[in-house]
Amino acid sequence: MSHNKASGRSFKSWIIQDACDVFWKNRFVVAVAIIWLVLFDVFDVIVPHPDLLGSDGVLSFAGACWFVLRALIDAFALILVGISAHLSCLVGRDGWGTIRAANRKAVLHCAAGMLGVAVLIIAAILAYQQFLVPDILRALLGGRNEASHPGRLLIGGLILIGLLGAIALGASWFAAVLSGAGSSVRATWWRGRVTFLFVIWRLVAVLLLLPVISALIVPVIGQMVAVFHVIGIPADAAVLVIPAIVGGMIACFVTVLLSVIFVRSFVISLK
Repeated sequence: MSHNKASGRSFKSWIIQDACDVFWKNRFVVAVAIIWLVLFDVFDVIVPHPDLLGSDGVLSFAGACWFVLRALIDAFALILVGISAHLSCLVGRDGWGTIRAANRKAVLHCAAGMLGVAVLIIAAILAYQQFLVPDILRALLGGRNEASHPGRLLIGGLILIGLLGAIALGASWFAAVLSGAGSSVRATWWRGRVTFLFVIWRLVAVLLLLPVISALIVPVIGQMVAVFHVIGIPADAAVLVIPAIVGGMIACFVTVLLSVIFVRSFVISLK
């Protein structure tokens, strides 16, 4: 099948609409994940820990270790949402019942794969901090006396492109595992070649959408903090909890959105 036929027009609803429906159907799973994310986000703020970057903008070892630990803790909540969303798209059911009814071995296999993707994303973020942030800070602060490293920008760009390409090629693997279809490397490669363009452009769109969402949500958070302060909730508590809740909701929705895209790529690869 050609890439031209692998389009979202063969589905009855838009991806965003599907994602909203799946998000709502799995609202109890999402609620548990948000509570998990908020609790650890508050813990992260309250408990002293090393910063990811030093004063010179260079990645610190202790900060990187703390970042990896925290990111993996958050990943478990998002993996739960991702599995629930995948199953909801595949079998039409939703919530905890879908997870309990699914093949336990397949769920654990899928969870391990999603954890592997999380590790790749964490590594890419650390590489971004290592190779791109120092040069960006140097450019913004006007450090002309320090030697520039144009190769770092190239390395950072290649890492990002490689990560997106790998995810696009393996996007259908999770749905294949959960549905009992062929999940071998060869089968995944074949499906990835068929749906690569379908997935990669949507990954890029999601990546570009995140800064827009962040820019739009900041004023809303400020207004929510002000409202909570008026009704008697301390501003410090509101500033701590509200951004964590909003951030958790965005993270869960993006996870559901990616799950819808990945399941659609699997369905397209079967045609």
